[in-house]
Amino acid sequence: MKKLKLIIFFAIILFLIFRDHSKARQTKTTESELIIHKLRLPVPPSKDNKSKYYSLDDEVAIILTQAVRELRLYDIIVGIYFDSTLKKQDSTITDEMIVNFKELERFTEAIVIVATDIFQQGVPRDEDEAYFPLETPNLVEKSKRSKDEYSENIQTQLSVIAQIVNTTTGESLGTLELEVIHAGGSFKKSKAKTMKLLKKKALTEFKSIYWFSADVITTKTGKTGLPIGMSSGIRKGMIFQLIEPDRMWTIDDEEYFVPGSSAAIATVVDTSTDSSGLRILRQWRDHYPGSWAVEHPFPIWALQLNFIPPATDSYINLGVYFHGKPLQNFDVGMGMQIIQVTDSYGDNDYGFGLGGFGIWRFFNTSKIDLGGKYGIDLDIPFKKDDAGQIVHAILFSAPSS
Repeated sequence: MKKLKLIIFFAIILFLIFRDHSKARQTKTTESELIIHKLRLPVPPSKDNKSKYYSLDDEVAIILTQAVRELRLYDIIVGIYFDSTLKKQDSTITDEMIVNFKELERFTEAIVIVATDIFQQGVPRDEDEAYFPLETPNLVEKSKRSKDEYSENIQTQLSVIAQIVNTTTGESLGTLELEVIHAGGSFKKSKAKTMKLLKKKALTEFKSIYWFSADVITTKTGKTGLPIGMSSGIRKGMIFQLIEPDRMWTIDDEEYFVPGSSAAIATVVDTSTDSSGLRILRQWRDHYPGSWAVEHPFPIWALQLNFIPPATDSYINLGVYFHGKPLQNFDVGMGMQIIQVTDSYGDNDYGFGLGGFGIWRFFNTSKIDLGGKYGIDLDIPFKKDDAGQIVHAILFSAPSS
């Protein structure tokens, strides 16, 4: 009987130990998982840039917010992962900065920044800034070089990890990872350029998530196309931007990282149920296998500065014009100009004018286009007469080129 009691006693002890160990494992696993219920809104920097809680996370969040607003994604909010332990450590984080997802009624999704990391080092000037070595140099050697010959050629590497969360259900919709590198300039200038590259890359990534996007394919006839068609909402005339992917190149037995970027602008020329054909409107670099295309739904506009060199000293015209669809075979534009006219008394009279034009391109390829430009200008010069009154005239002209 005593042996039985002793066995039961040891069995109970083993059960309690196992249960406590199981609870400890469960608690540890739960705490290690990223469960997002709240986010912290980004804090703009103070004028003296000494805001205690303005961090790299805030700087990145503000840049991603600008990208989201530029794409008119008004139902998406950008925030920073809220860590309750951080709030306890930093008394400057107030309750007004913390937002519960239930309070985000007009937002359907949230981009929550989980981690950011930045690394800067001096690199030789003779390296091409488009290529970035994968191996990090010895930190001691780097610190010595950064203070002398490499101090004005700083390479900055920025990494960002964010979660895309459904604000209604709290469900994670995926992970967003961004990495940008820039080499050149001082520490401050290199970081500023890297932040601009981050916004550029964020714009591309958000387009691929929230707009039409697909891998670029080669059709049976050897032309560029997309594996989506009318069944996906693609229609003739839509504009797409071709993006080349990040690549790894080996130069002199060393691996280098080559960031991807925009390669061309194309339009849909034909479409079927499941595929579409593209015509390259303008191309500034080759697109490689693995390249992809994102929709460009906004109208494409061009800014034109126009200067008419005078045949004589009697007329000078400097104009600024906007014109739409500048990549198509035909486009129109309008704008205004500042003029100088020399009258019969030899006085220089100044004025302004309005103008419009149309451009017809009879030869239009991705590299070069030829065509004619036809327009009409209305110029209004002003001057004072002998009685001191301001008078004006109206001049019509029809320039072509």
